Order: sequence, then C-alpha cells, then structure tokens
Amino acid sequence: MAENPTKAAARWQTLAGAISSVVAPITLVTALLVYTAWTRTKTFFAYFGVDSSVLGLSVQEYLLRSADTAFGLLAWISVGCVTVLVAVRVGSRLIGLLETRWRRRVHTVVAWLALACVLLGLLSVVWPVLSGVLSPYGSAAILAGGSLMLARTWRALGHPGGPASDDLTRAVLFVIVALAAFWAATDYARDLGTREAENVDRRPESLPEVDLYSKQALDMPGNLVVSSNVPVTPSTMSYRYVGLSLLEYDNNRWLLIPGRRDGLHSSVLILKDSDDIRVEIASPIKDELPEG
Repeated sequence: MAENPTKAAARWQTLAGAISSVVAPITLVTALLVYTAWTRTKTFFAYFGVDSSVLGLSVQEYLLRSADTAFGLLAWISVGCVTVLVAVRVGSRLIGLLETRWRRRVHTVVAWLALACVLLGLLSVVWPVLSGVLSPYGSAAILAGGSLMLARTWRALGHPGGPASDDLTRAVLFVIVALAAFWAATDYARDLGTREAENVDRRPESLPEVDLYSKQALDMPGNLVVSSNVPVTPSTMSYRYVGLSLLEYDNNRWLLIPGRRDGLHSSVLILKDSDDIRVEIASPIKDELPEG
C-alpha cells in the first residue's frame, strides 16, 4: 500500500529540519575555529612584524592549528551557555510560582532588561566610551545573554505571537549570539597569540635550535648568531651560522630568529628553502633524564 503523500512530505520535512538543526551549529563552530586560529596566527606573527600571509596556510591548516585553541575557547563558551540555560530554567520556575498577574509583569520586566542588554552590547561595539568601560568579554557576555533571554521572553513585550514573527525574531537573535561568539573568540585569540609571542620573545632559546649552512655569505641581523667559514670544497656549503631559533616552517620558507636589535622585538629572518642552504634542527632538552 502506497504511503500518503502528505505524511511522506511531512516526514521528509521533519528529517530536513533535524539535519539542518545539526548542520548549522557544526558549520558555525567550524567557522569559529578557523577564524580563531587565523586571528591567533595573525596576532602572533604581527608581534614580530611579519605578515602571516607569507605562510600560505589553507583553511584546512588553520582548522588543524585550532586544536590547541579550541579546548579553552569552547570550554568558556560552554560555561557561558550552561550558566545562561540554568539561569533561564531557574528563573522560569520561580516566575511560574507567582500569580498570573505578577507573572506577566515579571516577564515584561525581564524582556525589557534583556532588550537593554542587547542594545548595550551592540552600542559597546561602535561607541568608544562604552568599549572603554566594559571589557570585550563582558560586552560579548551581555550581548549573548541578553539575546537568549530576549528570545525566551519576546512575547512578553506585546508583539504578535505568530509563527513567522517568532521565527524572524529567533533568526535575528541567533545572528546576534553568533556575533557575540565571534567577538569573544577574536579577543580570546588575540590574547592567546600575544602571550605566546611575548613568551617566545623573552625566551627564544625555548624554540628548536637551528644550524644553517649556506653556499653564499648571508647578512644576519640580531645578536645571537655566530658565523664561521667551513673548510670544504667549493661545490658544498661554505658558511655556517649557529645561534638561530626556529619560529616556523611553512610554504617552503624558514622563519628564523637570529636575536634582537636595540629597541625592537626579536628579529625574524625569512629564508626561502633551496639547494643553496642546509638546515639542521635540534630541539632543546627541557628535563634532564636521571642517570641510572
């Protein structure tokens, strides 16, 4: 017996809705991770005056680089979401204990308070006075929390409760929550990239050590490099440079730290990989193994 076309269409519509409800968050999280890794990488190399575009990283490589950033970022977002959900549930239970007339008034007050939080968060993006008072994380939290509360109490403001109006409201508030997430992620990634760059700048010896052999003499800026001539035949490497630290290798380019100059951060030497150079890398020993 053939299935009723109306029931079949409803079933497919339900399945499509379930798939879209899963795919949309995954897409948002993936975009958030890639953007966070890009921001962190850009901030890290900008500290040394290097444009991160020289690395030539792809979207997939940025996604892989987000692994060490994702845990902390998603942990903070999860804590925020759980806090808001618990607050909403507890608040709803408490409001449900009130009489009907008081319940309506409290819903209205909460809705207006949520709307004020959304407006305050949006204004802090464009108004320097507010952005100087509120921290970026605080502004993002106010924006996201206000949007979630407003989505729950929107009808209390007296707006029509039709399905189309509710769907549009939820869509707008979802965009605002996504904006808050990307805003918080931007500041988180910048802070992470800056701290990491400062640690490298203070202790370049924590990076892998590089011995560079070259056929031609190279001008090495910085105060850590020691050069010497290698007594070999003309067809092999003639110059040796020690004291370099490996910052990065990508896109057939070596990014090396030779030290610093007065009044500047550590210098970064960018060398294109070729047959004219040979690089030997040794990782520093952090903990000496006990004898025996």
